[in-house]
Parts: sequence; C-alpha cells; structure tokens
Amino acid sequence: MNKITITTLECPELTTIRADGNTTRQCDYAIQKLFQGFRVKVLDHFNDGMHAEDNRFLFSKICKVLKFNNVEHRGVDIITDVDRGTIELNKK
Repeated sequence: MNKITITTLECPELTTIRADGNTTRQCDYAIQKLFQGFRVKVLDHFNDGMHAEDNRFLFSKICKVLKFNNVEHRGVDIITDVDRGTIELNKK
C-alpha cells in the first residue's frame, strides 16, 4: 500500500523563536500523523530542514518516543529509512 508522505515542516504553529517548543511540536505532530496512516519525512524546523544533523536529532527523538511507548508491542512495526529520513508504522 502506498502511503501519503507528509513532512514535519507541515506542523502547524511552528515559530521562528529558538527554545520555543518547536521540536516537541514537530515530534508530537509526526507521531499523530504516523498513527493516522501517513509516512513522515523528518525535517527539522531550523533552516527548513537544511541541516542534516538537526534532522537526525529529530528523527532519533521521534523513534525514541515511539519505542518508549512500546508501540511495537501493540501490534505495530516501526519502519524507518534513515537515508531518506522517513518513518512509518505498519500493523503486524
């Protein structure tokens, strides 16, 4: 099944202010969209995703939250593509 891909830059209410909760908002948005059946391309809010290190940090944070909440034990596989920066969930 082809999933629609959205990016974390589509998160509403992102601000240009540093230390304003943007990373947390993007993480929450990504997880919400994953459970709605979307594939998420992770792009950090800083410089519109142009910094690979920031994108990897956000990618890692999203994966850690999913694993911390035992998503895989709820009959869902976490599918990641680090090279493309995408995450998706598939029901087992």
